[in-house]
Amino acid sequence: MSAYEPFAFGRALAASRLTTKAKITGHSLAVYADGKTGYCYPTQEQLAVASSQSVLTVTRALAELAEAGFVTVAKNERKRWNRNNQYWLRVPKEARALAGAIDERPPSEPEPQQLQTADPLPPPTVPDPVKAPPPTEKPPPSAPGAFPSVPAWRRD
Repeated sequence: MSAYEPFAFGRALAASRLTTKAKITGHSLAVYADGKTGYCYPTQEQLAVASSQSVLTVTRALAELAEAGFVTVAKNERKRWNRNNQYWLRVPKEARALAGAIDERPPSEPEPQQLQTADPLPPPTVPDPVKAPPPTEKPPPSAPGAFPSVPAWRRD
């Protein structure tokens, strides 16, 4: 397993015993992460919006993710307004077994069988535009100004 595999990260995060808020924040971080290296640079405000949480909750969840080993945070020491913290996503050694075991079935469970249909569905029928009946036209009113759909008592 390489340093960062997006699907293994998501499976390990889902199987972990982290709080739901930390899992949501971890998945929000994974959206911003580079698929090969696992590095990302979102602000905590961006993570708060992406995960529908407050900035304080995101800060606490990032600390929980870092403690569990899912995220390494390199803080920006310059504190310039356009510099964000750097996050490196990884699957901790303890969670690698969980990430691989989620999709596996026990050996005693048989392989699922594919659904077999007796005959395939027929293709949908589309009317031929050449043989389609011509559109019907409304006949003109019988007299100028006459409206056949309006009752006689309303015409006056």
